[in-house]
Amino acid sequence: RLVGAEVPYSIAVGVTADPNGETGVECFHAEIWVESKGQKFIVLGPGGERLKKIVSKARREVAKVLEIEVDIDIWIKVRKGWMNQASSLALLGYRDNL
Repeated sequence: RLVGAEVPYSIAVGVTADPNGETGVECFHAEIWVESKGQKFIVLGPGGERLKKIVSKARREVAKVLEIEVDIDIWIKVRKGWMNQASSLALLGYRDNL
């Protein structure tokens, strides 16, 4: 939501969760997929500030929904052409209904 106006259709997020183990903190790993380095820098923002806001907001919202403490690691990956590859779309949970 924080980059929707600048990267409206060329961005996707894949998320996986790890068991909370001994710490009691649920850990999530997220990859933000973009089409170009320019889009990566838009998501990062100056000095990484926009990405910090994204992580902070996501952590608060997920913790509120799950009612537990969470940690979120986010990586931005440039994957040129991911929107046109069935395998990439499948990894993100998009299925061809034909």
